Amino acid sequence: ITVAGDFDGANGNNFTPTGGTITLDGSAADAGLSLHSTANFYDLLINNGSYDVDASSNINVENDFTISAGEIDLGSYQINIKGDISSSGILSSTGSSVFTMNGSSAQTLSTAMNLSNLTITNTSGVTANANVTLTGDLILNSSCTYNIGTTTTVVGGTSDINGTLTMSTGNYDANGTFDASTGYVTFTGAGTLNLAGNVTSLGTVSYTH
Repeated sequence: ITVAGDFDGANGNNFTPTGGTITLDGSAADAGLSLHSTANFYDLLINNGSYDVDASSNINVENDFTISAGEIDLGSYQINIKGDISSSGILSSTGSSVFTMNGSSAQTLSTAMNLSNLTITNTSGVTANANVTLTGDLILNSSCTYNIGTTTTVVGGTSDINGTLTMSTGNYDANGTFDASTGYVTFTGAGTLNLAGNVTSLGTVSYTH
């Protein structure tokens, strides 16, 4: 389904597709995006030219989320994604907005991301194949893995590491509080953990080569 204007699904509690793509494909103006709390997209594609897509609710995506053109502004809302994230457009989010990676199979961040807050609840793991910059917090739940590999993740707020943060030659820059009290930091190469803020605990640190 291709939508050239607003997508108003605030009252569509039975909108729960198990396949297919919703494409927001406007080319003349900003578009609104809303979804009922029990509804979801399967694949969501933003292709809105040089215009914004402005969220006015939380958004659930059962599979992949892609921006090919345009910008999505989450405002203060949350987007829950069970598939992969890729973008050649612009991700814009303010203060309390949250990207949550909550899939049940391994997920990938495949292009550079500039987000507010990132939460990882996927116990199959999330891999960053491009740099990630957060102005807010990164929360990594217990039994979850965030693998930055050879990339760089910069966190301006709190790094709450309850699972496993792993890197090979990548860099993790914690510019706020770093707390891995119940977590693990694993190096598989000459990676760097830069701590510019308060350190509550480094957790269990290991190196495997």
